[in-house]
Amino acid sequence: MIALGPVDINSAILLGPVDLLGVADDTTAPVLTLVGASALTHTQGDSFTDLGANWTDNVDGSGNVGPITPLDVNTLGTQILMYSYTDVAGNISAQVTRAVTVVAAVDTENPVLNVNGASSLVHTQGEVFIDKGASWTDNFDGAGIVFADVALDVNALGTQLLIYNYTDEAGNEATPVTRSVTVQTPVEGWFGTGSNATTPKARMLAFFEFHGYGGGFRQAKKAFLKDYPEFKLLR
Repeated sequence: MIALGPVDINSAILLGPVDLLGVADDTTAPVLTLVGASALTHTQGDSFTDLGANWTDNVDGSGNVGPITPLDVNTLGTQILMYSYTDVAGNISAQVTRAVTVVAAVDTENPVLNVNGASSLVHTQGEVFIDKGASWTDNFDGAGIVFADVALDVNALGTQLLIYNYTDEAGNEATPVTRSVTVQTPVEGWFGTGSNATTPKARMLAFFEFHGYGGGFRQAKKAFLKDYPEFKLLR
């Protein structure tokens, strides 16, 4: 070993740039290896997690890169994701690719039905019946309202079962829901005829009470309008 004495940096002669990292001598391209499958099927609209590609380099070390252009999860068809890495010295790896086919989502979930209003009602024979229907919700189709498969026969005395069904666009059927409606004959005086209900307010109270809305006129009216908002102009 040759021992060197102190160096006077003021009188030193620079012979050229000093490459401390060996970058100037690096002419070896990094190597890319795809992580995961090279061909995938993905459901339209779902989030996509890309595993990327691992790179190794004789100078830079190693790491992971994502695709040059990410997957468009909303576009149907096959997309080619390309991966590339350039090291510090400017050496470019050979590209690797992944083919991802985006397919339409398959709807296998049943819609859900809920009866609007009371599931059990008493109705007066011969009067018009307003069916509030049943609301449906579906993970693909959205939401809406359906009405009974067979309408109430307001002239037939007795209990009738109104059945509500809904089938979504994919053919998935909701569990049916029902409403029981008992049609009965008009009660003498229930709406003021031949009774002490001689004022409009008293007649309305009799009407509310007949349909199961008690607690006084104000409370009965409020409860009735909550179930039947189409009568909101009622005074």
